[in-house]
Amino acid sequence: VFAILSLLNKDKKATVTAIIGAILPFLLAGGIRVVAGEVFYLKTGLSPKEDSLPASTWVRMGLTSNAFLGPGGYDASNVELFQDNGSDTEKTDAAARKEIHRALEDYRNGSRPMTFFWKKTETQWLDPWFGGLTMNVYSLEPAKVGLFTPFFTPQTLGRVQRCLLVLMNVCYCMASLYLILQIRNKKPRLETLLLPLYFVGGFVFQLFWETKGRYCFPYYVCLLILAGIATASLGQFLVRRYEAMRDRKKLEERASAQLSKKTK
Repeated sequence: VFAILSLLNKDKKATVTAIIGAILPFLLAGGIRVVAGEVFYLKTGLSPKEDSLPASTWVRMGLTSNAFLGPGGYDASNVELFQDNGSDTEKTDAAARKEIHRALEDYRNGSRPMTFFWKKTETQWLDPWFGGLTMNVYSLEPAKVGLFTPFFTPQTLGRVQRCLLVLMNVCYCMASLYLILQIRNKKPRLETLLLPLYFVGGFVFQLFWETKGRYCFPYYVCLLILAGIATASLGQFLVRRYEAMRDRKKLEERASAQLSKKTK
């Protein structure tokens, strides 16, 4: 999408700058992944590419699982499928792809309810903790929680949860306002669309991948920036409207006073 927008842009210098800004994060992420893989190999002697779980097993789980963590949550079915296929990566990948196609067909013909994706989205994107309270097994025993014991009472935690949900929805609304302002802009700068595109890409990806709030958190951070810009723009707009109304009122009062003098 960004490449198409870049080709339509007449400002070539701005286009080159925007493209570099878009590609650089991907190169950085890819470089970190390569370095991490090499370090893993040097430390363990094991290749992360051999006899490992293919990515398709995670997509299969994200489309079919009904774990306690929510629709598409982790249920170890990827490991079970890997073991059922003799720990063979290629066979497991083929089996997972076959089940992915079957699941998508079931969603298309109504055999599986489309509400699965609605609930999955709600589980991931409306969790103010982003899985922080469920990603690991933790204990609420006073001896281990310490000073945070009062915080973990149902009443306190419930109030904090509701407040955070309100803030989350405000952030979503303001980020949406940012996007509307950019769409209405006749000559938007391409780099202003990068963060919305990153978020949309992450949102679509998480519809299919394993459900996990912490995977969504980096994309939500993008929205914080957009929401901040939109809030500042809205504040400036309201200030201008207030000043315009104040000036108009002063003019009306001055005109009324002059008219009164002439009448007398």
